[in-house]
Amino acid sequence: MRLWWSEALADRSHSPTASLAGGAIDTPYIHGLTYHTQAEVSEVQLKDYSFKKPAYSFLQTVQGTELGYQQTRYQHFDAPGRYKDDVNGEAFSQIRLDYLRRHAHTAAGQSNEPLLRAGYKFDLQEHLDPAMNRDWVVVSINHQGEQPQALQEDGGSGATTYSNQFSLIPGHLHWRAEPQPKPQVDGPMIATVVGPEGEEIFCDEHGRVKIHFPWDRYSNGNEQSSCWVRVSQGWAGSQYGFIAIPRIGHEVIVSFLNGDPDQPIITGRTYHATNTPPYTLPEHKTKTVLRTETHQGEGFNELSFEDQAGKEQIYLHAQKDFDGLIENDHTTVIRHDQHLTVENDQFTEIKHNQHLTVEGESREAVTGEQVLSIEGSLHVKAGKVWVNEAGTEIHVKAGQKVVIEAGSEITVKAGGSFVKVDPAGVHLSGALVNLNSGGSAGSGSGFGGAMPALPGGLEPAVTLAPPQTISYQALLQAEQANVPAVKVCPLAAQEAMPAVNSIAPPPPPPIAPPMAPPQPIMNPQPTANAQPNLGRSTKATPDFPTHFPKSSIGIENELAGLVVAMPANSAQKFGYVKSAQGDALFMLTKDMNQGSYQRPPSLQDGKNYQNWQTHTVELVSYPCEMDDKAAVETRKQAMLWLATHFTTHIDQSNHQPLAPIQSEDGRFVIEITNAKHVIAAGNGISAESQGQTITMTPSGQQATVGVAAKGFGTSATPELRLLESAPWYQKSLKSQFASLTSAENLDDKELAANVFAYLTSIYLKTAELAKKFGIYINEWDPMSEQITPNANGLTDPKVKNAWEILPRTKPSKIVEILSKSDAKAVMKHIKPQLQSRYSESLSKNVFQYFQDGGEVAGHGINNATVGDKHSPELAVLFEFRTVPNELQSYLPKTESTTKSEVKLLDQFDPMKRKTVIQQVESLVQNSGDAFDKWYQSYRDSMNQPPVKNAKKIASANQKAQWVKEHNPQEWQRIIA
Repeated sequence: MRLWWSEALADRSHSPTASLAGGAIDTPYIHGLTYHTQAEVSEVQLKDYSFKKPAYSFLQTVQGTELGYQQTRYQHFDAPGRYKDDVNGEAFSQIRLDYLRRHAHTAAGQSNEPLLRAGYKFDLQEHLDPAMNRDWVVVSINHQGEQPQALQEDGGSGATTYSNQFSLIPGHLHWRAEPQPKPQVDGPMIATVVGPEGEEIFCDEHGRVKIHFPWDRYSNGNEQSSCWVRVSQGWAGSQYGFIAIPRIGHEVIVSFLNGDPDQPIITGRTYHATNTPPYTLPEHKTKTVLRTETHQGEGFNELSFEDQAGKEQIYLHAQKDFDGLIENDHTTVIRHDQHLTVENDQFTEIKHNQHLTVEGESREAVTGEQVLSIEGSLHVKAGKVWVNEAGTEIHVKAGQKVVIEAGSEITVKAGGSFVKVDPAGVHLSGALVNLNSGGSAGSGSGFGGAMPALPGGLEPAVTLAPPQTISYQALLQAEQANVPAVKVCPLAAQEAMPAVNSIAPPPPPPIAPPMAPPQPIMNPQPTANAQPNLGRSTKATPDFPTHFPKSSIGIENELAGLVVAMPANSAQKFGYVKSAQGDALFMLTKDMNQGSYQRPPSLQDGKNYQNWQTHTVELVSYPCEMDDKAAVETRKQAMLWLATHFTTHIDQSNHQPLAPIQSEDGRFVIEITNAKHVIAAGNGISAESQGQTITMTPSGQQATVGVAAKGFGTSATPELRLLESAPWYQKSLKSQFASLTSAENLDDKELAANVFAYLTSIYLKTAELAKKFGIYINEWDPMSEQITPNANGLTDPKVKNAWEILPRTKPSKIVEILSKSDAKAVMKHIKPQLQSRYSESLSKNVFQYFQDGGEVAGHGINNATVGDKHSPELAVLFEFRTVPNELQSYLPKTESTTKSEVKLLDQFDPMKRKTVIQQVESLVQNSGDAFDKWYQSYRDSMNQPPVKNAKKIASANQKAQWVKEHNPQEWQRIIA
């Protein structure tokens, strides 16, 4: 056999050969070459996890080649794979497969060629088996040689010989050496949290910190001492849980995931001789304490519990402000004394009734003035004596009459004179009694009290909407159709129309097929099904206005349980509701796409329903003045009538063509823009089903408020105070601006400070959301900061919901109310605010986005004005994604016939209640569809819409009610 080197043999004139017969060969040769195959792993699967992509599987699968002689089901699986991205995962998987299959195809032989060495590749020729004539790589070799004449005692006893034994693999395969095990950490370690000089808290967007180990000789104990290290928290959910960032100097316990030194995680915190507990031990061993420390200041917040018998106490200390928000009832029972000391002012506002009962004495001392103003009646009743005493004057005045009545005696006395009235008569006594003597009556001081100030508003905690997932199929269809795969604003197609969408929760269904782009509004056409006695309004429907009264409000409502079907290219707006006088009250618009429309067999009207789509129905009111109670009430009544009308008519004939409608009392009229619509009830209209109650749920209601741009920041009106309660609005920026510009000559310092606070708050909130949701802004790529995009831009509903109160006017418009010099000063100081909190790239691109006319939610109304039409003021509009309590009076309230829910479980003590719930749950889960049917009927009786997963949604009391009604013997057994 001949072998040809890929790397040439040194000055060899011919190749080594091998002879089949015996005899001496002068050239190197190979003999005894054998080929081996062995069944090895045919497939490798590795898996890992990254907290930055918790839902991603990171599963990598690599299939082996040349498996003709073995089965393909020999799989090797390992986790963790020690990679955090697909690129490394694929490489690691392939390397693992190469190693595990390195003995699948091998050859072994012997030769006397001294140039053979491990790692060399050569080409074998002239083997009797043609398959062996190929490239081979030497993977191991053992050299043997003898030279007996080198030893004096063996001189002349034999010839000098050399041979080797080697192992080969085919030249096209990769040889992988046996991987060395990665070093593992024996157990947890102690470390100290570190960071930059001058910082007290140093973390990233994931709450990770930097640490220094005591054994680290090269660390300087700063932000370069380690990688970012995750911190275990006591509770971690989606936008809820517990968070406490370890501060610089804290001692922590560091564990390592799977013993990997590259994956540290902080799992505990410990006190030591320097960082001591809040209270000395063991003197206060019965205390449980949660105490924080003021950041960049002196002081602390604390919640502590004292459990010593006879001294039990809950102690709460707030270093500065203490705010609380209770969404429903608040009940406090104090079984002994209560002491309240307010060292400054106290403000209380009760928006409904107040009841106060004192069973003993009630004493009140006011060192200044006291004012009591009552718009209704005042009734005071004393069981025995009622004494009023004033140091100077008592003035009693009534608009019509004053009646003083006594059972036995009335006396009016001044000095030594008096008038006494008793059953015996009227007695007058005085130095001189004058009758009809002229002169005038004395007068009192009159009412001069001031009205009470309202309490300051609470700035609630930011509540972010849960993430919403858009399916891959929806995204693919959207890409093919060249339309956005997110909810499209029903009014976005109209110029100068405020974009007001229904609130995002509950999450929208997958878009299949995607919503068509907005089309031009069609001209109204008469319908074939129009009522013959219905007269159309002669007043043309106005465009959505750009000039608003001061202040204005517009309301949106989603008609839950109602859908509309129409051709795919139909306009967003398909009808109006007007008053009998022809005034436009609100529009009917199509909203969320529900899918294709399937005509039921009962709808035999000869129409072609191909390419029709179904949508939810949304009402968008024309704005009116907030103080115009008549206009507000008319809109509310019209919405309630529409919901009632569809409930009563759709139930009788589902899937009916939508035609013009007039209310029974003639107050309201629906005008339809074209006849190509079908209206129906239910969550979908693909089946022949009866309708359901049409409702206006709180989750489908929104409000848009417009105010003068100059007024924002002054708290001059209730609606402005409400707008300034937006969680993103930072009032403190006003005083900060005043400090920054103290040496500058501004034309209007207060107005400039208000604009600065407003704009900077928007810029900072936009940067925050860009990082949170990975939103591309201008040239900023979230991937450059290791942020995975999980939202479809600024117009994504979950991004809008994160604002809570969403600015609908282009932010740069508000600068127009400033002089040029003041505007320049404002813009100069915004960018440093961004740079102090976010990266240079993100700050630059957010700033430039708004400089170029960018909008907060991607679209809005930017030419709105308020006030007098002859001298209008620039307006800014805000959309309340959830209507606050202060604006609830502007919404229609659907009258409920809901029955009170029977609460059977309240009769049991906690232990018994737990046992009953467990047994009831078992019966419900094994009931097939019996419980589901009962629950749907139950919800109908409560005037509630149907649900899909009754067993999951129903309450424990409702399940107990079902068991009691449908299986009373089982119920008696359970409660016995």
